[in-house]
Amino acid sequence: MAQSFSTEFCVKGVVLDTVNGNLMKLNQDKQIKQAIHGNTQLNLTQLVETYGPTRQLTDFNGTRTDKYWTIATYFEIAAGCVYNRMVNLNDKEDFYKQRTPREMIKDLSEGISETFYDEFKGDYFPTFRQNIGHYIYDNSKTLVELFEFFKKQDKKLFLLSNSLPHYTFELLDSLIGKHWKDYFEVIMCRSLKPKFFHPTNSKSYLNYFDPKKQDTKLYKGATTKYGNVTELMDFLQIQNGEQVVYFGDHPVHDIREAKKLCNWTTVQVEEELDPVENEKGDSYANFKQGREKLWGKPLLCDNELSYWGSQIKKYSDYQIPSLAHFVKILKENENKFIF
Repeated sequence: MAQSFSTEFCVKGVVLDTVNGNLMKLNQDKQIKQAIHGNTQLNLTQLVETYGPTRQLTDFNGTRTDKYWTIATYFEIAAGCVYNRMVNLNDKEDFYKQRTPREMIKDLSEGISETFYDEFKGDYFPTFRQNIGHYIYDNSKTLVELFEFFKKQDKKLFLLSNSLPHYTFELLDSLIGKHWKDYFEVIMCRSLKPKFFHPTNSKSYLNYFDPKKQDTKLYKGATTKYGNVTELMDFLQIQNGEQVVYFGDHPVHDIREAKKLCNWTTVQVEEELDPVENEKGDSYANFKQGREKLWGKPLLCDNELSYWGSQIKKYSDYQIPSLAHFVKILKENENKFIF
């Protein structure tokens, strides 16, 4: 199964069609502007034959379903890349004995679950633990500066992540040191965003690292799994969602749902907004150039916004390319709170 690797399919801002096995880029009206099946670029005639004359995905809402997988963050890039390779092998070499695209996405989903949804099984977490520094970009100075700034402003910080608890702690312990927890009122892991923003989502599994404790409500210093926004707002004693400034990288699961359902003040962290292409070195610049050669810029479709670009424009109050950029803005404004 040796295959050459190409960065062209390591791309954000695309949608995976699990019925037809296509990787697609949509404009702001959810019209398919570009699609690839395996290594084959689909032409307009093929798109119309598959999706109809308008080429619009009227049943797509930006979240993952049985029919569509969204590739919107760096965590999700690998899924699109691997699935596209699976489709290509199946079409050309009958590698999967002519399994349907839906059957292949089920295979991929089971593989992802085995690898990523148990912190003590699979290949990812053990490999990560062996050499954490090899896999992370060290922005610890930026994070500490940001945490210190908010604390001096008497702001309450909470961490809300879909990552698993042990992984979250090991990552931040390595990056900042074990004292990072002291900056936060509560740490909510595996929160199942976007469901987290629905008040009916499951309550927190409290005391993840100390299950003998009998607390039934959030408390300062707690680490939880799951949870919902009602619990969090009650704990923070906040009535007005606009009082919450929320930084997130997923245009839908983070930003859209937080704005639509909770009216939080939202800050989209989107690296593609950065005008500096070469900030992380030549290899990184070449990586971006490789994927944009095939797909163009993730937030644009020719001269109009892509679907993801439109979601960011509509639902984020602020947009920044990185937390480092935000810290720079704070310093330029003499650390005045700019929200």
